[in-house]
This record gives sequence, structure tokens and C-alpha cells, in this order.
Amino acid sequence: METAVRNGIFSQENLEIVRKMITRSGLGPSTYVAKPLLKTPPDLALVEAKKETKMAIFGAIVELLQKTRIETKDIGILVVNFGVFSPTPSLADMVVNRYKLRENILCYNLSGMGCSAGVIGIDLAKELQQVKELGGLPTYFKVMECLKKMKFGQRVNEKASQVVEYFIHNREEVKAE
Repeated sequence: METAVRNGIFSQENLEIVRKMITRSGLGPSTYVAKPLLKTPPDLALVEAKKETKMAIFGAIVELLQKTRIETKDIGILVVNFGVFSPTPSLADMVVNRYKLRENILCYNLSGMGCSAGVIGIDLAKELQQVKELGGLPTYFKVMECLKKMKFGQRVNEKASQVVEYFIHNREEVKAE
């Protein structure tokens, strides 16, 4: 909160809304905030955004692989989406290269599509699985990595509805089937 005030992220009027949301959501002093955002002024460089994104994606995939005991050779479909961030190489390429996924993986990167990318990505993974099954191809696990929003490129929010949206959309999902 102190950093948000110091960096002018929220207006004084909206700070009360933010305080209420933080208090009611159960967020506390140990809640993760990207280190570059704690600097004054915040470090909004692309390099830092990429580091944070990789940390989130790779951490989620490692956790998924450990919990499900899926081996990377058994992943046949990969869909990665990020509503607003679209680096080069793509996030999907970074995952394929990092985990040395199969050469014949069906791999899609959905970026810059806003909030609809999550729904589109889930439908795409489902459709790809059905096509493989209909074609008599071996079915493998599909992995869907969905990041909604990182805090890079933020602005001072003057409308209460934007402040609420700022918090609601900050989540990450990873799913394997």
C-alpha cells in the first residue's frame, strides 16, 4: 500500500476501496508483489515483465507436473494465453524450449486478446483434443496455461470500477487433462 501511495498508482479516493478489498480478501504482508513494482518509480521495463511472466508460467508448470506426475513427453497439446502481454519469442515457445516438449506438439500462443483469451484457449484445447481423437491419433495430455494480467504497464485508476477490475483479473490458472 505504501508503495502504491508513493508511486501514485491510486488516487486518494480509491485508496479506501483498495484497503477494503485487501482486508476482505485475506491478502497480507506475505502476499507476493513483483519486485520491480516495489521500486520508486516502478521498473516497468519489458525485461522485468518477461522475468515475472516466466517465473509465473514455469512455476505453475513445475507444480502441475509434480502434482499430476505427468511427464513432458506425454504432453501433446499446449495452449498458452496471456490477455495483454505478447513477447518475442512467444510464451508458448518459451515453454516448449524450457521443457523440451515433443517435436510434434500442437502448440498455440494466444496473446493480446484481452479477457476473452482464456475462454478461447480452453475451447481451442478441447477442439484440438477432439480432432486428434477423431483422426485416430494418439491422445496425450493437454496443458492450458492462462495468465490474466500482470501489473506491468499499470496506470493511476480514477474510476472505482477500474480499481476493482485491477484486483479481480490478477490470477493465474494452469490446467492439464
